[in-house]
Amino acid sequence: MARVAAAAMASAACAGRRGGNDFRELPGGLLNALPVEEVTLCQTEDDCARLCGTRLPAPKAALLDWAVNLMADVAREEEDNRMGTRNVLTAPGHAVQPMNFVNMLIERALKHNH
Repeated sequence: MARVAAAAMASAACAGRRGGNDFRELPGGLLNALPVEEVTLCQTEDDCARLCGTRLPAPKAALLDWAVNLMADVAREEEDNRMGTRNVLTAPGHAVQPMNFVNMLIERALKHNH
């Protein structure tokens, strides 16, 4: 499972570098529906999840949930692949504040899906 998830992340990262499909090409982006001020105010993993649940349109929330859980699957195998929650975020290439936000979502997924 971890190898499949790592391969999927690597494939997604490569597609982004090749100019293929990636989250930045979505109409309106994936996290753009979240007000920056509210993202900045999120202090806990549950704050982040609550904001996503209330502010993201259902299709984008589902896609973010899928991506977060995929990254959590990879991070769960950190001992074998050296990809912790921070490292898996370098593949999608997020800016710092959204990266902290998504990191908290990954940490939450690790706790809830373990």
